[in-house]
Formats: sequence, structure tokens, C-alpha cells
Amino acid sequence: MASTSGTLEIHDTRTDKNYTIQVTDNVILGADLAEITACTDGVAEKPNKQDRLRIFDPGYVNTAVIESDVTYCGDDEDGNPANLEFRGHSFDYLRKTHDFEDVTYLMIWGKLPSIFERNWLRRELAQACMDVPDSVINVIQSFPKETPYYPMLLGGLSAFLGANKDSIPAMSARNLYHDNIKALDRGCIQTLAAYYMVLCAVYCHRNNRPFIRDVSLDRPMLDNLFLMMGLIEDTTSTRSRAMLHAINQVWISGVDHEMNNSNSALLHAASTLADPVSCFMSALASSYGILHFGAVESVYTMLQRIGKPENVTIAIAAAKATRQRIMGVGHRVYKSRDPRIEPLKGLLHVLAAEGMKDPLLDVAYEMERQIHQDKHFVDRKLCVNVDLYWPLSYTAMGIQQDAMLPIFLCSRIVGMMTHWRESMLKPIKLWRPLIVFNGVRAPKDEEQQEMAPVPVAEARKLSWPDQIAISLLNLPGVPRLLTAVA
Repeated sequence: MASTSGTLEIHDTRTDKNYTIQVTDNVILGADLAEITACTDGVAEKPNKQDRLRIFDPGYVNTAVIESDVTYCGDDEDGNPANLEFRGHSFDYLRKTHDFEDVTYLMIWGKLPSIFERNWLRRELAQACMDVPDSVINVIQSFPKETPYYPMLLGGLSAFLGANKDSIPAMSARNLYHDNIKALDRGCIQTLAAYYMVLCAVYCHRNNRPFIRDVSLDRPMLDNLFLMMGLIEDTTSTRSRAMLHAINQVWISGVDHEMNNSNSALLHAASTLADPVSCFMSALASSYGILHFGAVESVYTMLQRIGKPENVTIAIAAAKATRQRIMGVGHRVYKSRDPRIEPLKGLLHVLAAEGMKDPLLDVAYEMERQIHQDKHFVDRKLCVNVDLYWPLSYTAMGIQQDAMLPIFLCSRIVGMMTHWRESMLKPIKLWRPLIVFNGVRAPKDEEQQEMAPVPVAEARKLSWPDQIAISLLNLPGVPRLLTAVA
């Protein structure tokens, strides 16, 4: 394999100039490309931004915006199956040997916890949950019960932020978090706790259940959440243990996925030195589109429409004929196989053995089988992704379709807070992407092109209201608010 570092020699045919660009680990700096300009009259004057070479990359298809040591995902460069790794540990290893509580500590603090560190995190999270003000719950309960989850989630988080105004840098007009380890750790825990309590309150409100803040310092947070939402009655029955084991596995697989859309939204906000709750709300708002986390709910709706395995062939043929997107098929990162699928299918089999199976699982199995045998998809390297099976793990446990995504975010918020904390420990650069302007520019002599003064002789022929209007138009610096009258 060729070296990943070296130099890139560029000859600009527009100016007949040569440039040498440094390449490090297959990366070049955008600022280095900006040194390439269309100017031909020397370098004495600083070129304006229109003259500098820019990268036009809609959707950030091939643009890296941060350096991170948190998550690796993608097809293996050696041709092996695709990988998903967190902090130097494979997803497969973590799901077999650790639970979500361990992975939470690993993600945010960079190492697997000792027993002491694990208990510290458990107690800190539980205490922060108990500290969420009652006003947050009151705001949530003021919504009509049929309100969709997202508006209530955002409303609850806004209420939490309003009750903690000292955590907002803009309110104190100073940096509160950047390079402040103590504040970063506190911010991560408070944001996790705020979302967990808001979600439980919203879930209970939507399902006409009383919200009881039953948070034990001695239970894992996942157990606390499922008890408060009424998804389990205890933590000891075979059914409850099967559900908690499954959700541990599902949440580990979904804790992070590198620089996706919602992480990008979060880091856009973080680059302004905003508080962590506001940054998370930015990510939350961006996540609901059907091309991002909303795809999970959209997949389930698609499976419902297909209905039975024998209808899959017709559904795929119709999608190809009309060039429609099939939700749960294709992935920007994985071009071979999504490494999360097989473990998830194994969990679905375990749940089914405990009597927890969504009948639509058989439709998903048939969809995967046909997609992976269809030349149309094989030639385009389009495989099914984990979104095809994720919703079925939630519905198998009795979780409603519209609650799947909010509950899934209990895991992804850990990855989001990890990226927020990481960004706050590095030099800050405000994110402000460029545009390629292709509109019409204002003429340089626009001010001189104002309507010429109306001659006095002509003005005298007009009625007195028109004469007043013309007089106003002739005053210097007065905007031309009236059209010509005559």
C-alpha cells in the first residue's frame, strides 16, 4: 500500500503557477488550497475570497471538519468486514463483555471504568435526575397528551435550561466550559439527566401514566428509566432481564456513529461556546428528519405497508420502477455490510424466545434476503442497514412506534456529549462554512443611478400633492419610496 503522507504537486493552468500541498494521512488542509488564487498580478495584494480556490462539497461528502479519537466506523481498509469501534474497543467486544453503563463512562471519560468509577457515575446521574426541577415536569404536563414527542422533549429541555440560567454562557457574558474540566463533567451529567427525566415525563404523559420520580442510587440508570416509564414492573423477572439485556445491547450499538448530521449540528452550536443543553437541542432538532434518525420510524411505517413477506417482491419492484428510496437500504459509510445487523438479529431471536416478537420481523428478513440477491442493489453496493431491524427490537418489547426514536436517543446522547466534551478541550474555531454565490450582484454605481431630479418647470405642471412627492424625491439621501406620478 502506498504511503498516506507526502506532497501533492499542483499546476494551475489558469495562472501557470505551481503549488506544493502537504498531505498527511490522506488529508490536505483547506487553508492550503486557499493559497491557490486566480490572481496573476503578483502577491503584493491579499486576494479576496472570490479569487481564492474553495472546495464545493454539498453534504460534506468528502470534507473532514474535526479530528477525533472517539469513534471509528466504516469498511476495513484491508478488505475485511466493516468495523465499528469506540475508544479503541470493537463494538463486538463491548457488547459481549460490558453493559451500557460501562460504555457511557468509556465514551465520555475515555476509558472503561473501575468499580469505584462505575458507582460514581451511577450516583452522580441518579442525583442529577432527582435535581431536575418540578417546573420542567409541569411544562411537559401542560402539553395536550396527543402532542408528538419532539415538541414536548424540546419544551422540557427548554424549561430545564430556563431553570438553570447560570449554566448559559451568554447570561454571564463569559466562557463557562472551554478548557474547564470540572464544568465539562458537570455539564455532561446534567444534560444526560435532564434528557432522561424529560423523556420519562413525556412518555408517561403520552401514555396517561402518573410520572413518579423513582430513581435509585443503587440501580443502573437504564433500569431506573424503564421502571419509571412502566416498560418493566421489576428488574428480576425473566422477561424484564431479557428486555434490559436487549436494550443494553441495542444502546451500545447506537451510542455513536462518528460525524453524522446530528453530531455536526451539535458541534456547530458548540463552536459558539454555547451550553451543553442548547447544543444537544440543536442535535435533537436535526435528528428527526427521515434521512437521519427519523429513518427508523419511516422503516417501520414501510414494513407496515408491506404487511407480509409475500408482498416484499412487489414492493421492491415498485420502488425500482418509480426510482423511490427504500428505507433501511444503503449507507453512506458502510458499502459492504453494517456490522451492527447480525448482533441485533441475534437479540431479536432471544426476545422472540421470550414471547416478544413483532410479526413484521419476518417481512424484514425477507426484505434483506431479496435486497442482497438483487443485481440492482448488489451492483450499486447497497446493503440493508441496521435501521431495518432497530425499530423491531423496540416494538417487540411493547414500545410504541412514535416512542422508538426518543428512547433510542437515551443512548445517542452519550455520544453527543462525548463529542461536545472533546470539542471543549481543543482550540475553538467558530464553524462558518462558505457558499458559492451565484446570484446577481448589485451594480457598483447603484447610488448614482437614482431617479434624476424632476425639472422645476415640469413639476409646476403637477397637482400640489404630486409636487410635494417630487420635492421629497429630490431631497438628498431620502429613499425613493414613491413611483413616478403624472
